[in-house]
Amino acid sequence: MTIASSLDEDGQTLRTLMANSSAAVGSLQAQQSNNELLGLQTKQTLQAQILLLTQARAETLRAAEQQASVAAAQERFTRFIGDGQAYSGGK
Repeated sequence: MTIASSLDEDGQTLRTLMANSSAAVGSLQAQQSNNELLGLQTKQTLQAQILLLTQARAETLRAAEQQASVAAAQERFTRFIGDGQAYSGGK
C-alpha cells in the first residue's frame, strides 16, 4: 500500500532528523529543543495516520465478511425454496 510504505519512509526520515538535531552543538542547541518538539508532533501525526489506516482496513474487511455472509444466506434460501414447484409426492 502506498500510504503504509510512505509512513515507514517518513518514520525513517524523522529518526534521521532527530539524530542530527540531538548531535548539534554550540548555537544550534537552542533550536534542538524546538526540533525535538516538532519531531514528537510529527511522530504523533504519523501514529494517527497509522490508526486511521488500520481502522479503514478493518472496516473493509468487515464489509467483505458481511457481503459474503449475505451471499451465503441467499444461496441457502434459494436451495431451501428450490425451483418454486410444490412437491407432488413422486407421482
